[in-house]
Amino acid sequence: MSIGGARTWRGLLDETTRRLRAAGFHNGEQEARWLVQRASGYEPGELFGELDQPASLRAATHLESMVDRR
Repeated sequence: MSIGGARTWRGLLDETTRRLRAAGFHNGEQEARWLVQRASGYEPGELFGELDQPASLRAATHLESMVDRR
């Protein structure tokens, strides 16, 4: 997952979903949402209203680390 440049939460969610599905997770979309919510600090109901907001480098790095471990 590339964390360089300005990335939105939507882009990170899409990329995380692709990575988890490629790794064989049948519920990749759901797991991606959980990981993005955790990294972003948004509550489940808040995330979808904030998907086009830029993610900080720190939050994107945290997300990448969680996806790598998963």
